[in-house]
Amino acid sequence: MAVQVLRQMVYFLLSLFSLVQGAHSGSPREDFRFCGQRNQTQQSTLHYDQSSEPHIFVWNTEETLTIRAPFLAAPDIPRFFPEPRGLYHFCLYWSRHTGRLHLRYGKHDYLLSSQASRLLCFQKQEQSLKQGAPLIATSVSSWQIPQNT
Repeated sequence: MAVQVLRQMVYFLLSLFSLVQGAHSGSPREDFRFCGQRNQTQQSTLHYDQSSEPHIFVWNTEETLTIRAPFLAAPDIPRFFPEPRGLYHFCLYWSRHTGRLHLRYGKHDYLLSSQASRLLCFQKQEQSLKQGAPLIATSVSSWQIPQNT
């Protein structure tokens, strides 16, 4: 009886351990997500730049949403956001496992890079002091910071 209870406890603990292990390494989900809302008051564009720094930067103006990351740009990134004007919810997703960096803007999906498997640094999360159009209701989630902030 005691051996059976001990065996069940070991199986239970092993199953918990395997669930925790799969939470970070085996999941096909994104390793980083940045979401927000953007008030599109005029025809505006998407601009993606490859940077040499191991960070992702998101910068908003009335004319352009600029994203910088250390990944090679995908060919033929659409440059113009859809009409009509208004409030758009967007999320920037990065998955190291799939090597994809993509932006979901309203109902449209923009592949920014298909070679995004390089590691990123999440130590430096800050807001820029530069003036620009504000992003509304922003949240950040990553494998290092799993809760939305």
